[in-house]
Amino acid sequence: MRDVVNVLSLTLIVILALAPVPVIYLFYYRYFLVKPSYLYHLEYFVYGAILALLLLLAGQYFAPDLPLHGAAARGFLSASLVEKAGAFAMIALLTYRTPPLLMVLNMVISAMLLGLGFATVENVMYAISIREPVIFVRLFSSVPLHVLTCGIIGYGLALMRFSGSWGNRVRHALGAFMVPYLFHGTYDTLLIGGGTGTYWIAPLLVVLIAGMEYILAKSQTLPLLDGLQKHRISIEEWTTVQREPQYERWILRSM
Repeated sequence: MRDVVNVLSLTLIVILALAPVPVIYLFYYRYFLVKPSYLYHLEYFVYGAILALLLLLAGQYFAPDLPLHGAAARGFLSASLVEKAGAFAMIALLTYRTPPLLMVLNMVISAMLLGLGFATVENVMYAISIREPVIFVRLFSSVPLHVLTCGIIGYGLALMRFSGSWGNRVRHALGAFMVPYLFHGTYDTLLIGGGTGTYWIAPLLVVLIAGMEYILAKSQTLPLLDGLQKHRISIEEWTTVQREPQYERWILRSM
């Protein structure tokens, strides 16, 4: 009887772990329609799942035994650092694998789908292995966290590829890693610390969702990489050209 109860309990918690996945997918489906092929969606979902499995295996065999004390040290120097570094590397590889017909929005969407696959595998693994009360907070919050932070990585790396100067490329690359890493590290710190700190996870996700809506809206206005290459201009030059009419209207109104 106890075995049956354990199986039912495990089945229920795995279902809860998978529940946020279709919710997040459907929430951003209006943007995913830019790439309407479901095989494309599945491809990047699988990339994320593979990344999660690779990091899980690497953690079992190569995990350093660091004497980390305190929620902040464990939050920023354990899982968040490794996961965001792995996501950054894979999304960067996929960014340069894509053809010149690249749109910033496409790269953001691809990165978000990769994050969805990563979060799915991670959620199932946590559901199987962890029996602490905080697991329910993690199950419902880690999926949007991974999807949104990976989307930020995709946005920054796409801008890096579009940029013409090395300085801007380095700046976008640093932003693509540091911003998601800080959000992820803060999330892990709040989760590990427990108590009333977990209440701050909701505002953290709200900030990420609002930021992603801005990124997705702005990405739709940016040109194709192929178009920039045909005109032999960078994203910085394109932005300057777009601003000239705005400056002219401002001068005329001022006069």
